This record gives sequence, structure tokens and C-alpha cells, in this order.
Amino acid sequence: MPPLLNVKDLKVYFKIRDGWVEAVDGVSFTLREKETLGLVGESGCGKTTTAYAITQLLPRNAYIKGGKIVFMGEDLLKYLKKDGTIDIFDENIRKIRWNKISIIFQGAMDALNPVYKVGKQIEEAIMIHRPTLKFGEITERVEERGSKLQIYIPVKELSDRDLTLEDLNEAGERSTNPFILKSVGAAVAIIPVVGEEAGVKHDLLKDYITEELKKHKFSWKLREVIYDAGKGFMVHMESRDKAAEVFGELDELLTEHPVEVQHLMVFTLEWQKKIPDSPRVAYSSTPIREYTQKDARRRVVQLYRIVGLSPVRIDNYPHEYSGGMKQRALIAMALALNPPLVIADEPTTALDVITQYRILREIKKIQERYKMAMIIISHDISTVAEISDKMAVMYAGRLAELARTEDLFKEPKHPYTVGLLKSIPTIKGEREELHRRLASIPGSPPPLVNPPSGCRFHPRCPYAKDVCREKVPRPTKLSKTHIVWCHKVKAESEGSEW
Repeated sequence: MPPLLNVKDLKVYFKIRDGWVEAVDGVSFTLREKETLGLVGESGCGKTTTAYAITQLLPRNAYIKGGKIVFMGEDLLKYLKKDGTIDIFDENIRKIRWNKISIIFQGAMDALNPVYKVGKQIEEAIMIHRPTLKFGEITERVEERGSKLQIYIPVKELSDRDLTLEDLNEAGERSTNPFILKSVGAAVAIIPVVGEEAGVKHDLLKDYITEELKKHKFSWKLREVIYDAGKGFMVHMESRDKAAEVFGELDELLTEHPVEVQHLMVFTLEWQKKIPDSPRVAYSSTPIREYTQKDARRRVVQLYRIVGLSPVRIDNYPHEYSGGMKQRALIAMALALNPPLVIADEPTTALDVITQYRILREIKKIQERYKMAMIIISHDISTVAEISDKMAVMYAGRLAELARTEDLFKEPKHPYTVGLLKSIPTIKGEREELHRRLASIPGSPPPLVNPPSGCRFHPRCPYAKDVCREKVPRPTKLSKTHIVWCHKVKAESEGSEW
């Protein structure tokens, strides 16, 4: 299965008066679904530039000089201008931002607008990228025809049974949303139940919905849905005339119910003929109503509960929040549209140790709950280690080492990685050993306007030789998951002495 994100030989330079700043030079890595990559290194090493290049949120003097960024099978760099500069307002890339890739911005203290209420800022992000007909993303083909969407769902054969998520999985489709479609001229609402203890919540909600539907005297059916994130329901009604009214009431009630549900998705369905010579069934779907500001507010209430904030604080201004609360609000904003990839840029900066731990624990819990991939950026290698599956160590715009987190801590190979780990305080070992162990890396990172030749770490490396000053190190693959860019490591892996 191809990775969710594949960054290959990425080069990002900045044009300034003194020349070109080689901020990112030849960076490559992959990220799979549900995986967490920690991107670490000293300040100015290119971590944030690498991450922001993915979403093309870079200043006007930034030029992407080469490489590829393939996300969900699509090369994002095809949206660049011919000279390699970025148009941050390009409609194609804006459709990807927040819907598919969101960012927890660095510096929670300054990331929120001080003159707007926090809840309104999250609502704005939702409304700009409002979630309309999200299931169209997982179908084989979607075409806009007037006010309707023509949706083609891959199935093995046409039958009278419900089309479930299993049909899509069998056809090799990726899915994050459940849905069942059946019947001619019917109205359907899909109510997914998410989160921990989904089974208990499922039973509570079933009784709740049934009681509400019994109040209406017309034909309806409640069918259960089982999908990748838990269980849910499909409400199927023969009467379209009453559907909008009933589903509107149901949506209101679900917001007040303690069971967490995603926003109610409501569609009317019309049967279309089977496409000739194709194993697909076509449906035409028209939403009963548009996604409104009221829907966005309900989603914000839900997000606050997810990140551990009280919904009564939604209408507070940023200055009324503590540092930890601001950070949780930014996490809520990043999760608003359930993107498959979240980039967290220094999510614990300027927070005390206890709050850092709580925020990291919350991030990890949310990631596991919603099965999203994550890139977490930090200069603190010990912080990133708490939640990352693998780590990439950067130095002066280049990768130094890439490995599984456990391997990186147990067997660091690059001299820079070794130096970073030795600079982390520990409470393990004898007193004298601890004094000897805590050390710093001599010198400082080089200016990237005129970086050193060869290996950029050689001016600070105790093992540097002439080859380090003359040649750029090529990647040395120690295992399938452990890669090092170092002449010394390459020589030792081939059995030569250094």
C-alpha cells in the first residue's frame, strides 16, 4: 500500500539580498496512515520550512527548487508557479488545506486573533472549508452536474441489499466516513457514533433516536451501520416532504445528547440506471440543506469536549484562556474537519512541564481515536519521543538520521544525533556518570546563505575527515527503517575503520 505522504529530495530556498538561503536541501521521508513522524533539530535547521512546504504556506521569497511532495497519490508541487514560487491562494491547494492537511501552529500565545472570540475563529475555519458531501472523496468518480453530484460507487454486482462500507473496502476504496445507500426516491440520514466506548454509546443513542422517530406518523426504518471507526445508524424515510423537518429536529437533539456523534449527513437519493459495461451503480444525491453557521457551532461544541475544554468557554476571548487552553483550542481547530494528516509545529512551546505532558497525552489520544497521521515538529527530542513512531533528525537544512524512535534512542549513529541525546538530562545512573554524560555540542549551526561544503556538520564534528569537507554524504541504509547520512557510518557499515 502506498504511503499517505511521500516527500522526495525536497529543496526549498529563500531569496534574500545576500543570496540564496538553502533552508531545505534534499530532504526525503515517507509517512503512512496513522503514523507519527517526529521532526527534530536545532532552531533554524529547516523543520518548519519542510512542513509548511507540504501545505505551501511559505512567504513570497520562498522557491521550491526541486523534489516531490506526493500526498494521497497526488503531487502537490504541480500547483506551483513555473518559477517555483508559491501562490498561497491557489484554489487547488486551498481545497487540500484543513480538509486533508491541517496545522497546529507554533506559539499558541500568538496564534489566535486577540479581538475575536476563540469559538468564532474555529467556526470561521469550518465555514470556509465547510464539509459538504464528504463521502464523495472516497468514491471512484464524482462529477458536478448543476446542483447535483453524480456519484459512482464501485460494487461487485447490483443487488437489493444495502450497500455498506464493506462493498467499498472490497473494491479497494479508502474510507473514513460510513454510509449506506438504498431505495428509490428515499431520504436517508447517516448518524455515525465515534470515540471510546462506542458500543455503549451506540445502545444509548439507538433508544434515543427511536423514541424521537416514534413521535412522527409516517413510515421510517432505523438500520445499523458498522464501519471502521465504530458503529452508527441510518435513518431511512419514504417521505421526502417531512424529511428535512424531522432530520432538522434530530440534529438539534443530537447536539444536546451526551453521546458524541459527527454532524448529521442528510441526502435525498434517486435511482439511476446501471452504467453499461461497468461494475458500478450510480446515484444522484442532493443535500436537503446547506451546512450552516449553526452546524459549525455544534461542531465547535463537540471539538471542545474532545480536547477537554468546557463548551461554556467558546465565547471567551484569547486573553481569557491560559496557555494550555489556547493550545487545546488550536488542536480543536486542526481537528475540525477530521483531516487524515495533522502537522503540529512546536505544540508545547512556552508551556510548563505538566501542561506539556497533558497536551502531548491529549494529542496522542486524539490521534489514536481518529486514526490520523501526524508530523510533530520540535527542537526537544525527548518531547517528540513521547508520541512519535519514527524520528527524522535535521541539521542545517538536511537530514542527518531517520529511524524508528526506539532504535534512534538505543543505537544513534550520526554524531549529531549522539550529541543531541547526550544533551538531554537524565535521572538514571551514578552521580559521576551523570555529570560526565550531560554534554553540549561545540560551536553553532552554520549560516545557510553560505553553508559549509560537503557534510554541513563537519565544522562541529569530532570525527570529521577530508572526505567530510569535500563530499556530500549519501544515505546509508542500516536497515529498512534506519537511514543515516554520514561518511563515518558508511565506512563502518562496510567494515572499514574510521
